[in-house]
Amino acid sequence: MPGGLGLSSDAFPILRSRRAAVSVAEKAVTQQMQQLMADGSFKQQLSEPDAQVQQRDGRWVVPVPPSSMRSLGIEVARSRRGSTVFVEPHQLVGLSSTARAAAASLAATEARLLLGVSLLLRRELGGLLESVNAAASLDGAVARAVLGRQWDGVVPMVGEEGVVQLPEARHPLLALRFASGAAKFKVVGNSVALQAGSKRTRAVTFDTEGGPAGASSSTSVLPQALLLTGPNGGGKSVVLKTVALCAVLCRLGVPLPCAPRSSEGMPPRCDFFSTIVTDLDDSQSVERDASSFTAHIRTCKAALAAVEEDARSQRHTLVVLDEPGAATDPLQGAAIARAVIEALLDAGALVLASTHSDALKRLGLADARIAVGAMALSPAGEPLYSLVLGAVGSSHALDAAAREGLPAALLERAQQLLPDAEGDGGTMRREMEALLVALQQTSAHAAMDREAAARARTQAEASLSDARKAAAAAAVSLGQSSDWLSKLTQRLDAMVARLRADKAEELELLGTTIRALRLGQRDATEARLRALAALGLQPVGTHTPLRKGESLSIVPAGSAGLGSGAQYGAVVEGVVAEDAGEYDASVLVAVRGAPAIRVDRSECATWLIEDSATDGGGDRWAWMAAPTAAVGSRAAAGAGGGAPAAAARGAASSKRKRR
Repeated sequence: MPGGLGLSSDAFPILRSRRAAVSVAEKAVTQQMQQLMADGSFKQQLSEPDAQVQQRDGRWVVPVPPSSMRSLGIEVARSRRGSTVFVEPHQLVGLSSTARAAAASLAATEARLLLGVSLLLRRELGGLLESVNAAASLDGAVARAVLGRQWDGVVPMVGEEGVVQLPEARHPLLALRFASGAAKFKVVGNSVALQAGSKRTRAVTFDTEGGPAGASSSTSVLPQALLLTGPNGGGKSVVLKTVALCAVLCRLGVPLPCAPRSSEGMPPRCDFFSTIVTDLDDSQSVERDASSFTAHIRTCKAALAAVEEDARSQRHTLVVLDEPGAATDPLQGAAIARAVIEALLDAGALVLASTHSDALKRLGLADARIAVGAMALSPAGEPLYSLVLGAVGSSHALDAAAREGLPAALLERAQQLLPDAEGDGGTMRREMEALLVALQQTSAHAAMDREAAARARTQAEASLSDARKAAAAAAVSLGQSSDWLSKLTQRLDAMVARLRADKAEELELLGTTIRALRLGQRDATEARLRALAALGLQPVGTHTPLRKGESLSIVPAGSAGLGSGAQYGAVVEGVVAEDAGEYDASVLVAVRGAPAIRVDRSECATWLIEDSATDGGGDRWAWMAAPTAAVGSRAAAGAGGGAPAAAARGAASSKRKRR
């Protein structure tokens, strides 16, 4: 199929032959046409000296005058005036017919095969659609995982209580720009912890005079709303968008760009919100007959309707409002915004809003359901884009205008036009904001100290884990050495019995070797006991009955059958799956994540009643450096050797007895 997908010649060999025939026929036509055009006498009969070959109705033709038509070829078409006739040269008629026949045969074969394939696909249409949908779902899951990995995302906990706990959350686009190297700055993360409420009566609030305005029928551990204050360009809208986008990403199953743990050690959590209503930009529209203020009001109306509907269905709503009540008279706009926020909170919505209104700031300080926060500034007045909870900041509009390059004379005039009341209040506010900056710096240093402490603790735990793994590996190795020595001793005992029957002269030498091996076996057994004791374990007694349900610790000689967690040197926790008698050599043990299996009794251990690894209270890991730990390797076993220390002691014992 030209320009698209087609049937494969490898899958259908008949197509290969048909396509080859078409190619050969077309090549023959092309070569013959090139020969004709190279013939000077032929070109002289054309209508123009520089006439070129053309294709009309699937045939190769040349333009000739009507007088030369019959001598050169067969007429295929004429010009409008009839002064030029397009003919197919006689030399090409046969070759063209062959090419057209080959093309027709190929088209018929492809049509027949496509029909057959279509019928086969129709039979398996259901399975194919399921496969396509599964592939699309898998592709989407991989894409979400890759996106989350690019910005170091974390998979949050998801519940149904309307909780949002995002430690050091970053705006997804900023995090992605930083991860790709497009942004040279480090993205500042901000922590948010809120919880939606249930439909209830007015919570505890205070009016502007400081008196109580209402009583609550329920309270929440986390605040229900966050009211952001602070300078223009300080990052309030970024925080609002970050929370809203995290809620959307959670619904889509994308890891969130936030820290894996909060400073209190809590993991991130973002519950499912049935409805997310945002008012984050100027939605004025001439086409919809909406000014900036009316667009804000329509969004508030939609939010109230969504909250009421979700409340009836026991679902949660997230509402994000950027400067509600703006674009109108400040007093009236603040009054409307306060009424809307109170109604949303009463209906149980989780609300995030930003404001420059003093009236709304007082609401945030008075209503127990609302947490306030301010965007911090540096001592030089530069925005730090960091949220300080519990603080209220001013707008710093003049500073923002200065950063944007507004003329100094104009800014000085604006400063003069500020009300006189701004003087004392402004001084006190600046002092409070200076304290706010100091608090922000102290909090940042404390966070760095916490991270350093957490890293140190992780390293210490890793070191302890390595020591435990080394002890467990040594216990396994010593257990294998003990088993090998035990089996070798049994074989030598059998040999002694045969030698005694034959009264061989080598009996005394062999007895010395046996004593050395038995001492080595005892050393290996003792070393294994001490290795297990270092882990707080003791071996199961040889003649100890085991009852179903009892807990066991397994120090396996290998990981076969014990699941992915049973690596060499690892201690596996299990439970006795069926009663084992005192003479049973193996125990049926059930391990989490794997079916019950048979485990040699020598590999089973139980916890020590007293937590003491060594006699006398010494270093519980000192045994690992003791000379007796070297009991004999598998290489020595393969060479026919034994434990050197044990052999020496056995030889010395033999000499004393002979004396």
